[in-house]
Amino acid sequence: LLLILGPAGIGKSRLLTTAVRRLEDQAEVLWTGCLPYGENAALWPLEQLVRQMAHIADDAPPHDVEHALAGSLGRAPEGQRAALILSHMLSHDQVPTAPEERSWAVRKLLESVAERRPLVLVIDDIHWAEPAFLEVVEHLIEWMRGPLLLVCAGRPDFLDARAHWGVGRVNASSLTLEPLGEQDSKSVLNYLLGDQKLDMTTADYI
Repeated sequence: LLLILGPAGIGKSRLLTTAVRRLEDQAEVLWTGCLPYGENAALWPLEQLVRQMAHIADDAPPHDVEHALAGSLGRAPEGQRAALILSHMLSHDQVPTAPEERSWAVRKLLESVAERRPLVLVIDDIHWAEPAFLEVVEHLIEWMRGPLLLVCAGRPDFLDARAHWGVGRVNASSLTLEPLGEQDSKSVLNYLLGDQKLDMTTADYI
């Protein structure tokens, strides 16, 4: 687990995009983000992950959804049950599903993918995550087995209500991004410009 924190506009998403591109040849990369509002916003990032893992289009009919999920779960123990739980979630039907069953089913799908290839799971804007989604993420952190890098990025206020999130867990770390200082900013600009160095007046203005 890697938690990246920083204020809005500091460059969290840019950093993630650049870093993750270097892993695409070595791992299966899944990317989702949390929404600040909207219908079904609580589980929207989870649904996007499931659709990516099972290659399910947004407009796929229920039968195709369940078939794709069953195929992705392969021979995983209780794979058929997990596929049914996830298909109910994606179809937004009224079949009741306990939160712990949903977390279990997502974990089964992730483990099935990770058996074939190392998995990198990126969750952006986690400060907007609803409790229902965070429950699933925390379940994965606690129970998932297999090669998984879970990267969560968000604003520092995410920890206002979750000060101990990830603390004390094995293989968990955090990184806080801060604005560059004056000298570092000039160094970056000079590097980007190459042979065209900034004159002192322009550099001081920037």
